[in-house]
Amino acid sequence: MVAKINTPHRLLTALNYNENKVQHGRAECIYAGNYIREAHEMNFYQKLERFENLNRLNDRSTTKTVHISLNFDPKEKLAKEKLIEVI
Repeated sequence: MVAKINTPHRLLTALNYNENKVQHGRAECIYAGNYIREAHEMNFYQKLERFENLNRLNDRSTTKTVHISLNFDPKEKLAKEKLIEVI
């Protein structure tokens, strides 16, 4: 497993990256917590608004967004339940 940690300058950049991968079938959302509704029931702008609201609550932090990507070897076939535990 390789972990990549980025601090994008804009929340929009990180969310757009993930949403595009899911939309084009190159990724799958296996878990989303702390949403008012299920993540698959929300559009891009509703998700963005939720993250922006959370960022506003954390006004003391200078880094508001962190994007962590966990990249597994293709030979590693982990069950979704195990991946959720890793998160």
